[in-house]
Amino acid sequence: PGSSGGHVHEDETAGAGDGGYQTPGLFAGQAAIIDLGQDANILVKPRVAMVAPFGEAGADIAGGARGAQFVLFKETMAEVRLYARNKSAYERAGLRDLSLSRADLEALIPVADGSMPLIVTVHRASDIQQVLRLAREEGIKLILDGAEEGWLVAGEIAAAGVPVLLNPISNLPSDFEMRAARMENAAALNAAGVVIAIKGNEGSTHRAREARYNAGNAVSHGLPYGAAIAALTVNPAKIFGMGGQFGQIAPGAAADVVVWSGDPLEPLSQPSAVFIDGVEQPLTSRPLLLRDRYRQQTPMPPAYRN
Repeated sequence: PGSSGGHVHEDETAGAGDGGYQTPGLFAGQAAIIDLGQDANILVKPRVAMVAPFGEAGADIAGGARGAQFVLFKETMAEVRLYARNKSAYERAGLRDLSLSRADLEALIPVADGSMPLIVTVHRASDIQQVLRLAREEGIKLILDGAEEGWLVAGEIAAAGVPVLLNPISNLPSDFEMRAARMENAAALNAAGVVIAIKGNEGSTHRAREARYNAGNAVSHGLPYGAAIAALTVNPAKIFGMGGQFGQIAPGAAADVVVWSGDPLEPLSQPSAVFIDGVEQPLTSRPLLLRDRYRQQTPMPPAYRN
């Protein structure tokens, strides 16, 4: 459940276009659910959430002030709702000029009406409180991403019924937004009743395996073992509207099963079998294929003989 792929940071994935035209401002794009089976069609469900950076990243987009990003968000939602109520007038150019394109307006309607959750990347406790208030005022369905200082306001997050996507080993205050980051964040949020999902590290699209290492670290800092397993399996499914369909072994759920050589949160454990949608997957990898290719080659290529 990462909100950005590769080594892209949230402040690089959103913002006003050249000349100040909003394209689409605070919104960095849409999230989708995929599987990692070997078939060509990996898309399970498109458009499950919209993504937006807040805090310092959102302030930079809005001109440098945190207050400005909230004004920009409210104005954007007002424009989307105006468009949704007056599509026929928009078609005949009978509506005032709007800062978003038609495609962006259409894409944001589910956010404005509360049917599509908004993943908000936010770190500082005070920013989390402001985002929670904004969601209440605007009727937005919210998912927090990051929330390194979430433990300071865990009760408020739980009371709002807002889930959190987090990296439990994000504990170094890399900037002023994360001065209170700590390894016990996952445990504190879970104890308060917040539904959490554990992410991998930066560049999580190709380091997704590290999510289980992070879960193990969270357990070593107070998160109950069962809660850590849930944060890797059933909780992400619930958060993205797929509860009962993924993340659990139960009648009617997808047959996604991993058989481990030992404790899955122990780094030395290895998968001995992987099934996705009931189909067993090969346990090969590019490094293993390269190893076998050159180990069995006789004679070795010239560069290796030298």
